[in-house]
Amino acid sequence: MIKLVHPLTALVALATIAVFWIATVSAEIFGPDERIVFVKTTIAWGLLLLIPAIALTGATGFALAQGRKGVRIAAKRRRMRLIAANGILVLVPAALFLAFKARGGEFDAVFFTVQGVELVAGAINITLLVRSFRDGLGISGRFTAAGRGRGRATAAALTLMLAGALTTAALAGCGAPHLRVVRAAEQELVGADIARLQACIGEPLAIERNGEMERWLFSSAQARTVKGATLARPVPDLETASRACVLDVAVAEGRVRSVEFDNLAGRGGGSIKRCSGLVERCVQGR
Repeated sequence: MIKLVHPLTALVALATIAVFWIATVSAEIFGPDERIVFVKTTIAWGLLLLIPAIALTGATGFALAQGRKGVRIAAKRRRMRLIAANGILVLVPAALFLAFKARGGEFDAVFFTVQGVELVAGAINITLLVRSFRDGLGISGRFTAAGRGRGRATAAALTLMLAGALTTAALAGCGAPHLRVVRAAEQELVGADIARLQACIGEPLAIERNGEMERWLFSSAQARTVKGATLARPVPDLETASRACVLDVAVAEGRVRSVEFDNLAGRGGGSIKRCSGLVERCVQGR
């Protein structure tokens, strides 16, 4: 029974961490804030699957290795301790912390720093689990020469994954200052009069009226004056507009009631900078 449970739980742990890792990277690069909140919340709940899977993998692995010696057995024991420590000390606290921060909309420098640590730790655990899985097949006599070739290919893929984690963390960290500007604008502009809005942003691309409420729409694709103020004309072309950041400002009785950003391009390619570029002159101290 243990011989069946051990590889199954190891596979569940490996697949769970890999899915979490891929979902996190895709959300950070391509997703809006809502997708990041969903991913981080799902990962937090997914710990209910991951923690028992890692615990069972370790327990059954140590049970199978009892009384046995050898280089591969010793290596699997060392890796299992590292996997458990990495999960308990890094992955679990990071997942819970990031879920808490994401639900509060706090995408700040601390969030991105912890996110980077989580990605690297996840890549390390994936590497350790794959190597232990390979050694397990070798111990059972099912790891052939062809398997060794596939093992080298897997090692190369995992190296790229680790490099990707570091790159993603660095890129995400670069966006943190722009996110702070966006969050500050969302707070500071509410209650301001439209004169301030026009002074620090410029002309809206469009104004939609619904009774006493107006929606002033600004786009990062708008033409600018020499001083950076937006211009209503000329209208941006469709291709450029489809990748822009749109600022939606609700106005009533001459004052701002709410501020919302719609980053049409997601978070990749420096697109969050387009959002901050619309409102950076509105934020105090800039």
